[in-house]
Amino acid sequence: QKNLELLIEYSDDVPIFFKADELRLRQILINLLGNAVKFTESGNIILKVSKLEKNHKLKFEVIDTGIGISSEQQKNIFRAFEQADVSTTRKFGGSGLGLTISNKLLKMMNSKLHLQSEVNKGSNFNFKIDIQEVEENSKQNKAEIPNLKLQHLLVVDDNPEQIHAFKMIFNSIDVKVEYCQSAVEAHKKISENKDFDLIIIDEDMPNINGIELLNMLKERDLLEDCSVIFLHKHIESEFFYSNYVNEPKLFKLPKPVIPSKLLELIQQIDKGILSSNTTTEEDSKPALNIELNKILIAEDNEVNKFLIFRILENSLPDSELIHAENGKKAIEEFKKHRPDLVLMDIQMPVLSGIEATEIIRTLENQNMKTPIIALSAGVLKEEKENALAAGIDDFLEKPLIQEDLLKTLEKLKIGGRIKGKEPLIEQNQKLKTFNKEELLKRLNHNKDHYTSFISLAQDNMKTFERQIMETMEIENLLALRNVLHKLKGTALAACFENLALLIDQFERPSFYNKKVSLYMRSKIIPELQKLIAILEKEK
Repeated sequence: QKNLELLIEYSDDVPIFFKADELRLRQILINLLGNAVKFTESGNIILKVSKLEKNHKLKFEVIDTGIGISSEQQKNIFRAFEQADVSTTRKFGGSGLGLTISNKLLKMMNSKLHLQSEVNKGSNFNFKIDIQEVEENSKQNKAEIPNLKLQHLLVVDDNPEQIHAFKMIFNSIDVKVEYCQSAVEAHKKISENKDFDLIIIDEDMPNINGIELLNMLKERDLLEDCSVIFLHKHIESEFFYSNYVNEPKLFKLPKPVIPSKLLELIQQIDKGILSSNTTTEEDSKPALNIELNKILIAEDNEVNKFLIFRILENSLPDSELIHAENGKKAIEEFKKHRPDLVLMDIQMPVLSGIEATEIIRTLENQNMKTPIIALSAGVLKEEKENALAAGIDDFLEKPLIQEDLLKTLEKLKIGGRIKGKEPLIEQNQKLKTFNKEELLKRLNHNKDHYTSFISLAQDNMKTFERQIMETMEIENLLALRNVLHKLKGTALAACFENLALLIDQFERPSFYNKKVSLYMRSKIIPELQKLIAILEKEK
C-alpha cells in the first residue's frame, strides 16, 4: 500500500555465522523495522549491517525516509517515547513500547540505541553489539561462488539504493555485472547484446514495470538462452505467475532481497539444480489441513502484514484473505464478509484492536461467535486483561510463525476437524520430571549419546533459566513467550515431561487471567532448577 522498498545491506567482512543473543537481537530489529515502516509514507527502509574494524562488533542500522524527529523531541525519545507530537500520534497510531523495550534489551547487552534524525528527511536508529565469530566462517564465505558458468549478469532496478545493495553483493564475484535503472534502458541493452546469462528484474518500476518488460522481451524472443530472476514485493501480483508456470528459466525471489538467498539461487541456477519455475523455501511449506473460507487480517504495520499474508497463503492456500488497516475498517470488513477467523492487531489507529473486537462481539449471535486471535508484540498485563474482557480468544506473537498458528487453531478447535498430530502430552498421563527410560529408548540405548545429550541439555536448561529471568526483569511478555516456546520444544525432545506440561498450560487462553511472574517463580523456575540438579547427577 505504501509502495516502500525494504532493503538489506551488509558489507563483505560481516561473518555469515556468529554467536550473539539471537532472541534479543531479533526482537530489537523487529521493533525498529516496524516503527520505520509505520512512520514512513514513501521511499526506503534499509537494514544495514557492518563490521567495526579492530574489534569483534557489528553495527546494525535501520534507516528510513520517514517523518523524522526534531532535536527537541529526540531528547525525550527514550524516556517515555513521546511519538513526535499529538497530531502525529493520532495519524500513525502505535504505543511506542517497541523503542523502550529495544533500549532496555540493548542495555542488557552492554549497548544502547543511537538516533540521527532530521524532520521530513528520515531517521537512522543504530546500535553496536559484541559478537563471537565461529569456526564455520572459515569453511563458508557468502561472497564466494566457485566455478560459475554464468559469466554475464544484468540487473534491472530503478531504485539507486537497491542498485547499491546489489553492487555490494556482487563485488566479490568473478562475473561481469551490468546495471540498468529503467525498462527502456534494459530493453535496449538486451536487444543490442544477447549474451546475458542471467537477468534480474524488479517488478516495481515506473512507466514500464517488470512484468511489462518481461512480456516485451518474451514477445521478441530475447530470452531464449537466458535465465530470469523476478523480484516481487506484492502478494497481490502472484496471479502473474500462472502465465509463466511452464517457463523453465523463470525464477522468482521475494523482496527484500536477502544476499545469501540470492547467491544460493544463482548458484542453483548455474548448476542446473533448478529446472522449472521455482519459488523460495517459504512457498514450499506444507499447507495446514484446515478449512477456513475467509480470514480477516486487521494489521496496520506493512512489515507484519506482508509476513502474515505470506504465511497464510502458504498455510491456507484455499482461504480468502481480507485486509483492514485499522480497527474501524476491520468492523466494516467483518460486516461485509462475515469471516471464519479474525487476526486482530492490538495497537492500531482510528480504533484499536480491543475496541474493534468489542463492537464485533455486539454484532454476533451469542451462539455463533467468530474466533478472534490477537496479534501482539509485547502486550502489557492490563492490555491483555482488557483484550480478554473485550472478547479476544487467544494471542499470537509477532512475527507470526506457522507452527504457532497451527497450535493456536488446534487449541481453539478452529476449522473443523484437523488431521495430524496427537496431543503432545496426555492430561491423564502420569508424568515425570525426567523420563530417563523414554530418552534412552529414543537414543537406542547408546550410552555415549546419552552422556553427550545430558551435558548439552543441562547447559541449555541453565541458559533458559537465565533468559526467563531477564525477560521477566524487563516485563517483556513477547520475549518470555518466545523463550518458553523454545524451552517446551527442548523439554519434549529431552523427555522433561512436567516442564513441557507446565509451559503448555502457560500457553493456554485460560492462563491469561493469572500472574505471569508468580507462575514463573513458583512453577517454571523451580522445575528448571530441579532438572539441572537431576542432570548433574546423571553426568
